[in-house]
Amino acid sequence: MNKTVKIAAAASAGIAVVAIGATSFAQAKPAAAVPSAAAGHGKHRHHRHVGHPGVVEQIATGSVVVAFSHHGHVVDRTFSTTGLYVRAGYYPSSPAILKTGEPVQVTGGSGHAIMVVLPVANGKLAQSAGNWTIQAAKATFSLSNGSPTFYGMSGWTAGTPVMAFGTRQGSTIANVAIAAHPEVRPATVAANQSGVLTLKTGQGTVTYTPSNMPTSLLQRMQHLKVGTHVVAVISPTNQVLMVRPVRHQKAIRRYGVLNSTTAGQVNSVSATALTLNSGYGSSTVNLSGYTVKVQWPHHSGATVSQLTSGLKVVAHKNLKAKTVVIRVIG
Repeated sequence: MNKTVKIAAAASAGIAVVAIGATSFAQAKPAAAVPSAAAGHGKHRHHRHVGHPGVVEQIATGSVVVAFSHHGHVVDRTFSTTGLYVRAGYYPSSPAILKTGEPVQVTGGSGHAIMVVLPVANGKLAQSAGNWTIQAAKATFSLSNGSPTFYGMSGWTAGTPVMAFGTRQGSTIANVAIAAHPEVRPATVAANQSGVLTLKTGQGTVTYTPSNMPTSLLQRMQHLKVGTHVVAVISPTNQVLMVRPVRHQKAIRRYGVLNSTTAGQVNSVSATALTLNSGYGSSTVNLSGYTVKVQWPHHSGATVSQLTSGLKVVAHKNLKAKTVVIRVIG
């Protein structure tokens, strides 16, 4: 992987925060009431999930429920799709990309939240026996959807470095979208017309028209001064996806396995370990030395030993508190 792609693979989890140089949002508004389909799951509410990783738990008409881990508890948060800004990694998207089990990063509160769907695989497109696959560094993943949404590309092209969005079970990805890896270029603001930026890069001049972000952030974009040094994330189709001031580069986290949250289907379970076919392949959650709590609707007092192969679960691990909360979601 070349240097450009390595930079482009930096945390899309931090995209929403650093897109215009903000370090955080204001405290989020209280969540709306959880719809009846999710009733009983939100015993511990927390109204500030700034840049928190989570997993899409339920989708209803007009809303989406995301499960977070907070101080050893599973916290549900309901977001209205009205006023929800959704991105597929760096790419502007829509709530249509949201599917149960997808890993996401959420910034902001109800009515002005940015929900970034994180990729479940990175690699190069290849074709095998007429089917498309992703050749990753250590594995090959089959793509079950032959007609996904494409970002930064017009269709299937072998050898293209891509990110896959959706859910993953073992070596099969139920892909909702496929996005070409963008390029990251140092740039300088050459002009700012009410937030529409003309950027000068080593490869020429490009224009960035900010979109898919709250009004407050669009307004901040208007105040970027001419001469400001920025980093521009640009798709292979020459679309500017994101701009961030250079001074915030160190705030970016590398994305990958969500080290506190794992979602997937139960493969095997014992008193000391839970193995899942998760969104990042086969993952084992160590239970030895941890206090484990199972939350399973209509199964009061459920224990780990009752979990059976094929159950869909979300496991939240708190390394500091030495607790694991296992939520059965299907």
